[in-house]
Amino acid sequence: MFRFRSFLPLLLLLWLAVPGALLAQTETPAAANKRLFQRTVDELNFRTMETVYDKTFARSKFPANLRSAKARREFENFPGRPDLQKLFHNYNDVSERFKGRFGSGRTDLIEFEKQLNTVLVDKNFEFFVRVLPRDERVALIRALQRVIKQGTAQFNASQDPAPEELAADGAAVPPAVDGEVATPSNAPAGVAQEDVQPAPEGNLASAPPPTLRCAPSMYRPAMIGLITSRCCWRAVPCCCCCF
Repeated sequence: MFRFRSFLPLLLLLWLAVPGALLAQTETPAAANKRLFQRTVDELNFRTMETVYDKTFARSKFPANLRSAKARREFENFPGRPDLQKLFHNYNDVSERFKGRFGSGRTDLIEFEKQLNTVLVDKNFEFFVRVLPRDERVALIRALQRVIKQGTAQFNASQDPAPEELAADGAAVPPAVDGEVATPSNAPAGVAQEDVQPAPEGNLASAPPPTLRCAPSMYRPAMIGLITSRCCWRAVPCCCCCF
């Protein structure tokens, strides 16, 4: 019995570590990149709120354990600033939605970095950091850009298409040539090429202007005096002012 108890911590450690190792082996690169995107968004949101809080409350520091949206939602230490508390909680809920910007469509490295950068130009982000002076906003954005670079460095691009594959896909489609019209495959062999060419439209600038016909109107008496004859810039009569 005593020997079994001595091995109990080791068994518990194996019970916790083995499922995690198996999950890491069976997880696809796309799923791992999505989790990486969500962790990076959490870090961006934390750094943003930490900077705004520390600059607002000189004697207080934003707790370092508030790196999740749930933990930040329970934080209520805003002495004398209930308006700032409401602003923090609202932005915490809005910024949590940034996690859904990656994983449903394209999942390559370019899209990963692009969607992370959209956080820094989001209108809610700009509204939240407006309380900072300009130089501190610039410093914050540069710090967040470094966080994005760290996230992109951990991206698993093993499933991204190779550059030569993209070039081959582009070369497989011949470029369209101006003036060429493809002949349908089911067209008779005796049909001449000029039969499928579009008819020339002619010179639109040399065509005579259309003649305007003035139809009788029951509102003609009411228009007298309101519109001058300057609108009649052609020799043809106009229904509005030429009575």
